[in-house]
Amino acid sequence: SEEDFDLIFDINVKGYWLVLKHALTYLADKSTVVLTSSRHADTLPTDPAIYGLTKKIDALIGDILERTYPNIDVKTLFPGPTGTKVTSHGLTEAQVEARKNELKPPSYLASKIIELLETDHKNLVFNQEKEDYEFE
Repeated sequence: SEEDFDLIFDINVKGYWLVLKHALTYLADKSTVVLTSSRHADTLPTDPAIYGLTKKIDALIGDILERTYPNIDVKTLFPGPTGTKVTSHGLTEAQVEARKNELKPPSYLASKIIELLETDHKNLVFNQEKEDYEFE
């Protein structure tokens, strides 16, 4: 619906932009910013199409940020399936249980983000075929 479209764009695009706009005044030279996009930004799905589109825009905002502010190190996270409350929203217990093997725990993702911060790599991308993360 149009309301759903507005909501997801307000959260994933406008919200993202507003946070960055206001954070920039507080960032020192050589700061590192980690942005969160989605695996859906790389290969835009038909469902959830609008979500994937907004996450593609988030990744592009990161590209613009890096070109506009070369003194800021921008790294982008493209997470895959992660076991959070959002992932299980609207699912039955049986559906959640069936997905358990494909979902990485948030702590695993956090450890990969720390690894990203400790490298010169720009991106951390979920590889669907390997069911794990790769640095780019």
